[in-house]
Amino acid sequence: MNTDDRARTVLHERLDKTLGPEAADTMMGYLPPVGWADVVTTRDLDAATTLLRTEIHTEIAGLRAEMGTRFAEMDAGFERALRQAFTATVAAMATIVALAVALNQLLG
Repeated sequence: MNTDDRARTVLHERLDKTLGPEAADTMMGYLPPVGWADVVTTRDLDAATTLLRTEIHTEIAGLRAEMGTRFAEMDAGFERALRQAFTATVAAMATIVALAVALNQLLG
């Protein structure tokens, strides 16, 4: 049994003799299960919350930047594909017109 456990046991025994077993258990229930150095304070929680919010904002900003880059790449790829499709369509139409003219001259 370490010093903390021994001190808690002694305190519980004194409270038991002074206040009775039920009150002693109640009083001991208000003590932290570990040393006070291990208890989280409001300040600790505030600092952790601030740090977490900062990290979340940084992550979100990074994701927004990455999404912007990806959308720009997709737009550029879509524009290239659209130009290629347009060029192929115009070439096919020109070929059909040329064939129609040639066929008209042959038959005409």
